[in-house]
Amino acid sequence: MKLDISFTRIIDRANIRMTNEICNDEITEEIDSHFELEKVEQLQAISDPIRYRMILLLRNKAMTGAQLARALNLSRSRAHYYLKTLVDSDLVRYRGEKIDNGMIGKYYRARASYFSYDNLASQSREVPPSDPLAVQIFKAISDFAVTVLETSRNNIHVSEEMARGYHFNFETNLTEAQYDAILGEIRSIVDHLIAIKRQNQLSKDKANLHFRTTIFFTPTPRNPIQSE
Repeated sequence: MKLDISFTRIIDRANIRMTNEICNDEITEEIDSHFELEKVEQLQAISDPIRYRMILLLRNKAMTGAQLARALNLSRSRAHYYLKTLVDSDLVRYRGEKIDNGMIGKYYRARASYFSYDNLASQSREVPPSDPLAVQIFKAISDFAVTVLETSRNNIHVSEEMARGYHFNFETNLTEAQYDAILGEIRSIVDHLIAIKRQNQLSKDKANLHFRTTIFFTPTPRNPIQSE
């Protein structure tokens, strides 16, 4: 099994609290840290660059379709079109209504901050690679990886702070047992980061260092040149 390491998994908070009330205060419901994608259509939905950027915005706070349109420089009709796909896929949920400048705005929030496709990847391994479902899942994972990496690259601002980061790119061959063990360690690091973020949000001491975590740990096709 050959592996390549480099991808993005962005982590946030937990617990959903639903509301249908109209209010004048900011809608600040907390969301789940993790959601396991159940259908390939859900992964396809967030593999689109615009819908993925919507997810990034909606994981931080509730927003209306009009606010998303302004943030992403889209027409309102186009923003609502993309938003509807996320809602229909159960990746974004209606959070409530708020009066803005005399107008009632409908607010939406991402279902979670981190969406995992581990179960879908497992499904693809249970059928032949040529099976239509496996092909759909492979393509969706590939498209999602490209979207995440491109979005991350576009969000990076070159500065001296980047020199403080830890950058690692590595390829090797592992046994199934070694792969499972390392994957468990990576998940432990993710859980640790989530715990730290929750702790910082409750602490009076302000954490001023903003960071981005990018992890891509997955089997890759063997390079025929290297195999010879």
